[in-house]
Amino acid sequence: MVKTGRHLTLISKLIQHRFLPTVFAMIVLAVGLLISVVLSQQIRAQQNEQITAALEFSADSTLKNIQSLLETYTVVMHGVQGYFRGSEYIDFDEFAEYVGSLQVEDKLPGVQAINLAIKIRDQDKHEHHDEIRYWFPDYNIHPEGRRESYVPIVRTEPLNEENLKVLGLDLLTVPTAWHAMQRARDTGTVAITAPLSLVQDDQLQDLPAFVMYLPIYDKGTDPQTIEERQAAIVGWVDVPFRMLDLVSSLVGEIDPMIDLEIYDISTPNVPLLMYDSDELNYRDRVNAGYFQTQRVLAFGGREWALHSSSTKAFEQRIVNRNLVLIIFAISLLLTITLAWLVWLLITQKQQAEVWFEKLFQQIAEGIVVIDNKHQIVEMNPAARQIFSVHEKAQSFPMLNQWFRHDAAMMTALNDVRKGIPITIETSVASNGTMLPLNVQMQPLDDGYYFLTIVDLTEQKEKTRRIERLTHIYQALSETNQAIVRMDDTRELLPLVCRCAVQFGEMQLAWIGKMSDDGKQVEHVCCAASGCSNDDEACDLLPAGLTGSDGLTADVCKQGRAIVINDFLADSSVRHWHEVARQNGWGSAAAFPIFRAGKPYAVLTVFHPEKNAFNQEVLALLTEMTSDISFALDNHDRNVRREQAEKALAESEATLSTILENVSACIYMKDLNGRYVYANRQLLKLWNTESDKVTGKTDEAFFNWKSVARLRANDRLVLDKGQSVSCEEICTITHSGDTVDFWSVKLPLKDESGRIYGLCGISTDITEVKRAERALQDSEARYRLIYAANPIPMWVYDLQTLQFMTVNDAAVIQYGYSKEEFLTMSIADLHPDSVLEDLYKCIAETRAGGDDYYNEAGVWPHKKKDGTQIWVEITAHTLIFEGRSAEIILAHDVSDRVEAENTLRLNAQVFEASREGILITDPEQRIVSVNRAYQQMTGHDKKYLLGRKPMVFSSTKFNRKQREAVLQQLEISGYWVGEIDNERANGEHYPEWVSVSVTRNSSGQITHYVLILTDLTERKAAEAKIQFLTHFDSLTQLPNMAMLRERAEQILGQLDKQSQPASLLFVDLDRFKFVNDSLGPSFGDEFLKQLAQRITASVIRNAMVCRQGGDEFIILVPDSDTENAAHMP
Repeated sequence: MVKTGRHLTLISKLIQHRFLPTVFAMIVLAVGLLISVVLSQQIRAQQNEQITAALEFSADSTLKNIQSLLETYTVVMHGVQGYFRGSEYIDFDEFAEYVGSLQVEDKLPGVQAINLAIKIRDQDKHEHHDEIRYWFPDYNIHPEGRRESYVPIVRTEPLNEENLKVLGLDLLTVPTAWHAMQRARDTGTVAITAPLSLVQDDQLQDLPAFVMYLPIYDKGTDPQTIEERQAAIVGWVDVPFRMLDLVSSLVGEIDPMIDLEIYDISTPNVPLLMYDSDELNYRDRVNAGYFQTQRVLAFGGREWALHSSSTKAFEQRIVNRNLVLIIFAISLLLTITLAWLVWLLITQKQQAEVWFEKLFQQIAEGIVVIDNKHQIVEMNPAARQIFSVHEKAQSFPMLNQWFRHDAAMMTALNDVRKGIPITIETSVASNGTMLPLNVQMQPLDDGYYFLTIVDLTEQKEKTRRIERLTHIYQALSETNQAIVRMDDTRELLPLVCRCAVQFGEMQLAWIGKMSDDGKQVEHVCCAASGCSNDDEACDLLPAGLTGSDGLTADVCKQGRAIVINDFLADSSVRHWHEVARQNGWGSAAAFPIFRAGKPYAVLTVFHPEKNAFNQEVLALLTEMTSDISFALDNHDRNVRREQAEKALAESEATLSTILENVSACIYMKDLNGRYVYANRQLLKLWNTESDKVTGKTDEAFFNWKSVARLRANDRLVLDKGQSVSCEEICTITHSGDTVDFWSVKLPLKDESGRIYGLCGISTDITEVKRAERALQDSEARYRLIYAANPIPMWVYDLQTLQFMTVNDAAVIQYGYSKEEFLTMSIADLHPDSVLEDLYKCIAETRAGGDDYYNEAGVWPHKKKDGTQIWVEITAHTLIFEGRSAEIILAHDVSDRVEAENTLRLNAQVFEASREGILITDPEQRIVSVNRAYQQMTGHDKKYLLGRKPMVFSSTKFNRKQREAVLQQLEISGYWVGEIDNERANGEHYPEWVSVSVTRNSSGQITHYVLILTDLTERKAAEAKIQFLTHFDSLTQLPNMAMLRERAEQILGQLDKQSQPASLLFVDLDRFKFVNDSLGPSFGDEFLKQLAQRITASVIRNAMVCRQGGDEFIILVPDSDTENAAHMP
């Protein structure tokens, strides 16, 4: 710590080192950049190793997958080789069936075809042509030309348009193919051609392909040397591939993000491109910086080079190339952040020192630094002001000289040397004034201490202000309580004076009021501190408070408060200065008190302190006088209200006399419908007394129906303020009489317009209404009989047939207006086809006289819109308006007619259905059966009615089955299933049953409906299909499907029992000539006889199967090949 005031500036000199933060920040930045670069290079090296490892693994996987696929194709080619060598002759159908069983397109992806190429001598060429042209009339060995021998492709599958192009192609004319065929022939193994274009792809360009060849040697030979193989060769298995299809078949096995290029490198220095996954050459990828590796595949006498190159997508999948940039960016960001933090910390430290210096100089509290001898080392400007030290002074006196008068302060200065923080209140003389201070002393370091000094002058003044306001609040509270308890205004004003002195710390309080003529102020009351009554206090009043001039008179005239905060210095009251000195008044204030909006009195108060009446005190005193004004006005309002109530009582007495003597019933109700008044006429009607009516509702005097009507009208008045004039019919409870009233109900409102009840005047109009109702009853009978009848009715003239009147129902039913009806005749409602019958019916009616009743039956009628309806006519003749007429009731029965037609149609469908249909009652007994079911079972209708169907019968279904069916019907309303039924002749047959439930509107079951189908023919057809699935249709022998199932069973047993089994192939030589010479029918019969003989010749547990054509297979379980070959 510093020892003199000048030493404090040593710390601030560090601020001059402006470049220090920048130097440290640049050092941190350089080190961080170096670390970022090294870390990025290490990560990139690790990523390159990961990419290389992944590429090597992918290359090995690709090589393995291609090699595995080629080996699979080799196995298939050996199968074709064995099939050829094991057959005497293979026609196109047999070859197609065999290749089809291989499922080339599904299980051998990439294979274009499976071909057989046979060696043909020139002298056998014509015979060969004849043989193939039996199947393909346009067949020729091509290219054309005579050669010593030929190797044409004679079989190809799949036999599509593309593969037909190679049929007959002489492979000896294709050098690339012939070289591979010779290599295959001489080695006895698969050989692959150099890259070539397939004949199938003659329309395509640049589509590399290759062909795999496997030699086929003559039957019965096993050549070991080249010479033996060349002598025994009879043909080749030819399998062409497109390289693109081969690689595409490995989708999912080869990484699609690797650039794969395949070259045939069998010819030195002449690599031939066979496949490229993209257009970028692998050499270009090397130049572009991609990773590469190579694998060599040796197969079929050729070598393929597989070049695998990484791609951007592959590298991004293995590693995140952006990771290096991200890490470098993050590292760089952290380095910059760290450098910025170093710069910021140093800068902030320097700034903090500057701020400390400014804070020390500008803080409002005084700060003093002393040593352990109480010598002042430094003080800030606030402390200099407190101790009256010049602002430029550099040397300071001992601190003791200001506090020698305060022993507690001196003791505290000694105690702080012990390292104890101390807070103490003291005072110091400054510019002749004692300032109250709060001093906080704390040890600093190295024997130095600092003192924080706060001037408490303003705080003391605030405390005093709060105390003064508290007293004023208490005076206000007491005044308000007195207002609440007040019975007479003469008690209020003296109480206000006493509260102002007792609680408000006023020395004197006086109230004067304006005289009746408003010209001067008169004394009312006063109170003074130390005085026991009003007289003693009045002795202290200054002269001139009352009268027409002076302070209080001005307040009343101006209607505003006057405040004197320095009484002795105010010239306007200089004539009271002597009294003020004697009584110790420092300030005074006068406040007007209003009554009915005009100045009524003045409250004048005197306080011992100057400036006692600040804005807060004035606001409270103003509020006090306002409360006094409110109390006076409220008292006046109460007096006026009492006078009005007295006048109202007199008016009510007069009105009551009038109300009690009128003939009408007059009453009043409150908002809840309770009676508050009923006049004498109403009491007489109810036969009751007034005290028994008040507080009661309509329920006490009327029945419930009358109450509902009355209450509805009352709510219109009470809720909506409407005036109601209406008729009200009421039934009196005590007498049971029903009385008609004409009632007028008006809302009762108070001065604010709020409704507080209703007034009703009800006049008895019972006799008038009785006469009106008699007339209405007469008219109503007519309306009920005719006009309001829901059934269409009309009256027409029997002579002219014109309509005379129609009711509303007829207008609605037919669509004509009444005016239109009156211009029409009844013939206009009938179709032309029934007019003749109509006229006959009318003639019979005329003959029947004036009282003739007629049920004319059902007739078709036309509506106005042209639609036709069916109506049932009932008629009766009468005299109407002096003319012979007939009244008609026309009831629309269209729905009934339609329902009857529907029932007839349903009955026809029921009988015409090919399915058997039964309908039962809820107890499952047959109530109806159609003709189809009678024919199906052989039972007649008489036998079936009353019996239970088989599905509900206990003879065929056990209890659990019946319960399951009924439960299903109960839940879903539907059940289907197959059962065994019996015909009348005892024959059993399968039957498909569908049962549904019908219910009535209550949800109860009314019927069960059963639809039954005879499954006999369907079952027979299914059995035939099942037989043909496992047996040959010609020979009735098991087919290949059944042979496979039996063979799988035997093979499963062989694994467990180690018993031998044998499989024999039987082939008929030259059977083709039998078909050609004798015909297919003879050939079929020959095969049937042969099948019977072979079956009879084998042991019992052997299975004879027809493979197809003239080939048979015999499966012999529990027998080795030796015993199987010598079966009896």
